[in-house]
Amino acid sequence: MHNDSHAHHALDVRCLNVTLGGRHILDDVSLHVHAGEFVALIGPNGAGKTTLIRSILGLIPHSTAGMSAYGVPLDARTVRTRVGYVPQRHEFAWDFPITVRETVVSGLTGILGFGRRAKLEHQKAVEEAMRRADVTHLASRPLGELSGGQKQRVLVARALVLRPDILLLDEPFTGLDMPTQELLNDLFRGLAREGCAVLMTTHDLISALDQCDRLYLIRERVRAAGTPDELREVGVDVWMDTFQIRETNPLLGALGLRGKDGKE
Repeated sequence: MHNDSHAHHALDVRCLNVTLGGRHILDDVSLHVHAGEFVALIGPNGAGKTTLIRSILGLIPHSTAGMSAYGVPLDARTVRTRVGYVPQRHEFAWDFPITVRETVVSGLTGILGFGRRAKLEHQKAVEEAMRRADVTHLASRPLGELSGGQKQRVLVARALVLRPDILLLDEPFTGLDMPTQELLNDLFRGLAREGCAVLMTTHDLISALDQCDRLYLIRERVRAAGTPDELREVGVDVWMDTFQIRETNPLLGALGLRGKDGKE
């Protein structure tokens, strides 16, 4: 599934700028994700994390020096066929009268187009995606009967049915119980080990520092980037600036952050 050369970044975004309604949302943001990496975008509400994901998908007007996937320009066709996307749960039409299986099959629309029947290889991809997201036993259930955790796993299965080279996750853990979070974290880590490039926005900072290979601190622009250990060493001032919080905020202590003098 991942036969491309690793000479290029799996995902490369250069000098991204977004202005919406006269407000500058993202300013000269550049980032990259390697094949096999699990990377998190972290920052406060309104920092531009979701806007960044939607810009990569081509859903929001933007200007950029370039976006590419494995060295190939990231155009609409590349997004449809190589990029899996898990939106925030509240954005999906859960009252639509279809089953879990039909929802997962809908993730193939970018490949099949509308109205074409899935071939055997596509049916196998559907079964594999449902198995990996642990929703096989829910295949015939209507969407409206699902719990929050089940809905999230269905969205993940819908993204995985493409067998994507790049997986974009927008707040995948919001409102989930701990067992479901652990299941999904294991799944995302497993996908990265298989060579998928995984980019996630999240408010779960502690989990991101524990699970992700690298992180980007974002508030309009990239404030810092690096491995979890590197970001713990940048100094609390960077975190305070990103999240607009005081030095006494308990978040800093909970994250085990150290100031430049080495003190927490």
